[in-house]
Amino acid sequence: MGDLAVSAGASVLVVRRGRPAGLRVSESLEIVRGRPVRAVARTGDGVEVLSAGRCLGLRVTLGMACASHECEVALR
Repeated sequence: MGDLAVSAGASVLVVRRGRPAGLRVSESLEIVRGRPVRAVARTGDGVEVLSAGRCLGLRVTLGMACASHECEVALR
């Protein structure tokens, strides 16, 4: 998926299946991917898209304890 930067220590799982890639995180944080994405296909509860296109920016806010938060993006 390329370069990922996170704003805090957290578990980040990236699942790539061809062009789409899924992100799953377990903590409140911001994620930046320094490579282009075609689009954000879907987001789960607590995931806010800050930017898409030239780079991907996400803000994840915890809801329930121990819940994972998901986002699926279309890669270029």
